[in-house]
Amino acid sequence: MAVRTIEHVTDDIDGSEDAEHVSFSFDGVDYVIDLSAANKAELADALSLYIGHATKVTGAAPKRAPGRSTSGVVSDAKAIRAWAEENDVEVPARGRIPGAVVEQWKASRA
Repeated sequence: MAVRTIEHVTDDIDGSEDAEHVSFSFDGVDYVIDLSAANKAELADALSLYIGHATKVTGAAPKRAPGRSTSGVVSDAKAIRAWAEENDVEVPARGRIPGAVVEQWKASRA
């Protein structure tokens, strides 16, 4: 028996069929929306003035301040894990430290 799966992408604005995924970023936030060709052209027209005056960013990721992680706690990972062990709080030995554990650690220092 053969199975055939067909995916239909529907426009998020007007519900029309044969839409495509369109991604864009604004103010540091990435977005994805499903748009028909007409609505994609309308979005492009609306943004064209700004795109025409903007600088295209390619390649490397945005620069961050030296020594800073995206979560701001990596440099404290050893201290958090030591605190967690002393206080019988479960935390993975490696990898990401759950936010709830970080918050408990911060509260204990306040």
